[in-house]
Amino acid sequence: IYLKKIEYQKSKDALTEALEIRKEFADKSLDMYGLDYTLAMKDMAMLYREQKQYEEGKKMMGEAISVLRNLVSKDKDTYNIFLSQVLTDYGQILMDTEEFAESEKALTEAYEIDSIQTAKFPGAYEHERGMTLSKLGYLYEELKRYDEAERMLLQSVEIDRKLEKENPEANE
Repeated sequence: IYLKKIEYQKSKDALTEALEIRKEFADKSLDMYGLDYTLAMKDMAMLYREQKQYEEGKKMMGEAISVLRNLVSKDKDTYNIFLSQVLTDYGQILMDTEEFAESEKALTEAYEIDSIQTAKFPGAYEHERGMTLSKLGYLYEELKRYDEAERMLLQSVEIDRKLEKENPEANE
């Protein structure tokens, strides 16, 4: 709520407290509390991004990715989608800092995960795949790789149209 109200210090204080509590729990049982911990790190990283504190955001995302990779090694079906989401947000931060090769690597990995999850669970992860395609499209546009950008963005729009057709009430 504080972030939406642009009260960054209150946001940071609340997230710092949540992060400390979740880390304490995760240290006791990563399998049980690791996801909560990584999502708190992701939220803090996005706050850092909002404040243009990119190095802090990248560090926080790196730690979240490391924990998630550990969780994915134990249960892909449960944790892969969260890894994809964190990689996508990490790719955004890297794009902001013009680390385009690393951004492409993160976004491509996220897209590959989304594609695997969509194939395994049709319909469940299509929205995530579309969002990742869109971010890849914006990256390629930034890199002046216009043909690739167009292909990614058109695929993203196609997914949006398909989802809208399948779930018309979602836009009401």
